[in-house]
Amino acid sequence: MRTLTDALEGVAVGKSSFFSCGASSPHDPDTLELRHIVLVGPVLDFGQTAAGQIADDAIRATAKRLQLDTAHGVRVRLTGPVPLQDEEFATLAQRTV
Repeated sequence: MRTLTDALEGVAVGKSSFFSCGASSPHDPDTLELRHIVLVGPVLDFGQTAAGQIADDAIRATAKRLQLDTAHGVRVRLTGPVPLQDEEFATLAQRTV
């Protein structure tokens, strides 16, 4: 709990902070259990059908440039309100003729 508290206190004052859930478990995590979360506050373009598409594309292009891919043991997934709302709107737009 102390490690989590330290990480959250760092975030509260604007520092990059890290917390490993695996470090608190009674066993050593294997590489499949390691997760990293990157929080992004995208600039949305409400003139587009998918307001977050430009941000999504930028994240995916950056991940590709940094070789964050399955060939290097990494999967990048987008989640949260922006990608989910864009996907829901795309489904709605496909069904509206």
